[in-house]
Order: sequence, then C-alpha cells, then structure tokens
Amino acid sequence: MNYTEIIYVHPKTPMTYPRNIPISIPALIKRIPFPVRGYCYSELNADIIRNTKICIIDIHWFFSLQGAKTLVKQLRAIKKDIVVISGGITSTEYPQKIVDELDIDYVIRGDGEIPLPMLVNALMNSNKNLELVPNLFGKDGFSTLFKVKPYSLNRKDFNENEFFDIDFFPFMKQELQKMHRNNPGCPPFVYPFILPFRGCPIECDFCAGAPNEQGKIFNRKVIYRQSAVLRNDFAILEGQPWIKFYNCLLDFVTLMNDNYVTEALPINKSRLKVQYEFTKAPSLESLDYFLGKFSGGMIHFSVDQMHLTSERINNPDLMVSLIKLTQSKYPEYMPILDFSSVYAHSNKEYNQAIKYIIKHTNCYLYD
Repeated sequence: MNYTEIIYVHPKTPMTYPRNIPISIPALIKRIPFPVRGYCYSELNADIIRNTKICIIDIHWFFSLQGAKTLVKQLRAIKKDIVVISGGITSTEYPQKIVDELDIDYVIRGDGEIPLPMLVNALMNSNKNLELVPNLFGKDGFSTLFKVKPYSLNRKDFNENEFFDIDFFPFMKQELQKMHRNNPGCPPFVYPFILPFRGCPIECDFCAGAPNEQGKIFNRKVIYRQSAVLRNDFAILEGQPWIKFYNCLLDFVTLMNDNYVTEALPINKSRLKVQYEFTKAPSLESLDYFLGKFSGGMIHFSVDQMHLTSERINNPDLMVSLIKLTQSKYPEYMPILDFSSVYAHSNKEYNQAIKYIIKHTNCYLYD
C-alpha cells in the first residue's frame, strides 16, 4: 500500500447514505499543495495511522460528532502526536468546544478554501507562519481570530473550485461507481452535486444556509457560482461515462433569473438523469425548458413557497398543471410532491392542498 503523510477521513455519520462526504471536500482537497489520501473510517488501520502526519476530518453535520470523537480516540491510541484538523458547519459553530472536548488540534471556522491549504503548508514546514492562518482555533487557547483578517469565500474562489475530482478517495469512488451502475433512478443525497451557490437566498429562521446565518458564521452574503462555470460543471460530468445522474438540492431554476438558467444549463440535451428539488413553484415555461435538458430522473415539487419551511402554500391548480406537464410530456421523469407532516396536521388549508394535488395527479407523495 502507498502511504501519504496527509489523509482525509470521513467519520462514521448516520445519514441516508453514511459515506456521503460534504459537497465541498473535493474542492478543498484539490487546493492543498501536498498529496492527500482519502479514507472512510472503516478503512483505517494501524499502519495507515502510523504513517500519517496530518489527519483532516469533517464535522459538518452535528450527527458526525460521536463518529468524530471515536475516530480521534482511535488515531490518538495509535499515534499520539498525529495532528488532527476539522472543519464544517458544526466545527464552525462550536470551534473551541470541538478542540477541547474532541481532542482536535485545529479547527478552521467558516470557509476553508484559503485557510486549509495555508494551515497544512504551515504544519508541513514545522509550524512556520501558523499564526498567519485565518479562521483558526487550536489547543491551549490558540486563535488567530483577532490577529489575522478573517477569510470569507469570494466569487472568484468559488468559481475556481473543482468539485468533481474524487480520485484522492479510491474507496469512495469505487462505492459511487457501484451506485451509479446499479441504480436506474437517482438516489437522493449522492455524489455528484451541482452547486450553484454557497448559502441560500431564502431566509429560513432555523437554517445555517439562510442569509442572516451566513453573515454570522461566514462573515459574508450568499455567494453565486457564475452561470458559465455551472455550465462547465455539467460538461465535466457529461465527460465522465460512469456518472449516470446528478443531484441538485439548491434550486437555481426558481431562485435565479431566466438568463442565469439559460446560460447555466447544458446547450444540448444531456444523457444524465437528475434529482432536483424545486424550492417554490416554477413557471410552466421554465419547467418545460429544464425537463427538456436531461434524460429523466426525479423531480420534487414543494407544497409551499419556501422548500417545506413555511405554511405559505403554492397555488394548488398551478401545482397540478406542473405535475401533469411532467407526466404527459416527460414520462421519463418521476414527479414527487414533497410536504411537511407537521404543517399537514396543524394547517387545514395546507392539508387540503395536498389532497387536492394528489387527487388530480396521483403523483408520489414524500414527507
């Protein structure tokens, strides 16, 4: 086995697909000026750990915490002086607690595009210029928070991110190739993801992606990927034959203007299938245009106007028209009506809208 001094390890995370890494990890790894090898927690062994100098882990979702704690204990038991770095939303929200309670050496708070490669470079050069790395928290009260200008992602860096090279993580790539080969449909929350923006323009009061929270956590507004860059992302995926579908959880069709959508989508019809979630109801024209660009998949329509986070329902007749257009003109797609059971139980009008749409379309229903 070939070993590297720097590894990225995805901790045990109880998700729908537990080996799904945060969307930006491939882009961040690509920026590190040293070889990095990716591992799933289940792949690790003593030889790998002994040959490692730096271990990067994600604590992005809060339910990664237990897996991260177990992982760090495993690393320390075999090599006490291994340097452990973490990042992600949960790490960003509680950097000092992550350092103190999980025995992690350094936490990068916020956007990591520039801080992560700077930190790795400093550590690989005997901690040279460590105090110049922005967004950094460490043991024994170490922090550059008030000493270095914080880094926030800008549009230039976002456009330069490369999200689709996962060769650094052979096991993950092998697993994903099996999923793409064996799944005729589009499993949700599975690589690759199209990422039109970081954060979200919708102001939901409990979401870290909302503009207000993005300002608190990342010291910036929502960042949009240039439409031409998004189109190039589609071209990259089109050029990898093993990729059969893509996921898009951030809806640029209804949240961006028509010019952006036209300039971002592929010029010619793609061979790819798509799993796409509309935040609010698209127009009939924009839905027709979008569906004509791909070869089928699963299309999620939200009952409400804010991606299942509000009781402001879309016009039920419009929803029926959208779903019927999909069913009649594009039978290669599976239309799905997404709803929140919380609102369905508490709001009579919301509940009636669901029943009305299902009665007139007989489409799939997803809570």
